[in-house]
Amino acid sequence: MHLAIPRPRALRGPRPRTVLAFAAALVAGLAVGGLLVAVIATRFLGYHILAVESDSMAPALRRGDLIVTRPVPITEANVGDTVLYDEGTQVHLLVAHRVISVVNLNTNIHDSRTGKTTTEHTRLLRTQGDANPQPDGQVVDASRFRGVLWFYVPHVGAVLGAWNFQQTLLAIAALTALAWVAYEVRSLWRRRRAARG
Repeated sequence: MHLAIPRPRALRGPRPRTVLAFAAALVAGLAVGGLLVAVIATRFLGYHILAVESDSMAPALRRGDLIVTRPVPITEANVGDTVLYDEGTQVHLLVAHRVISVVNLNTNIHDSRTGKTTTEHTRLLRTQGDANPQPDGQVVDASRFRGVLWFYVPHVGAVLGAWNFQQTLLAIAALTALAWVAYEVRSLWRRRRAARG
């Protein structure tokens, strides 16, 4: 009686197409996830993504740079920080300038009905663009304060500045997701076709 011992198969690694498909799917997933996080952060969490439109902060920030600011309480803004604030009440123009001084006001408020006195603390920021010869005309209070500079990307704002960032991010996320779904559908169709035939 002879026993037939099967020959061991040569171990083969994953095919290059499979590795590339996995890498493409991973990149697409990360891109969609990152873009959706950016949309949520700017729409609901107080982050801002803006293109610099003047050279008032040169050389630190130049026209066409892309800045990202994060929301913090005004009490965390200090001298030397670049802060984002709303310039006015009639025209809402967001400005990113450096804090050159901080004023802390304490106001005692006496309630004649209860006889109690409370102290109200107000923090005001004096700002100035690095390239400007004079400080900004008005101090920044908590109602106009929007956050501090988190990071910036040189020159990218010049390309994206013409579009609404949230709509652009949503459009890129949607197109990436559609491309991903189309690729997965095509791969599934190929596998079924190969199985039949």
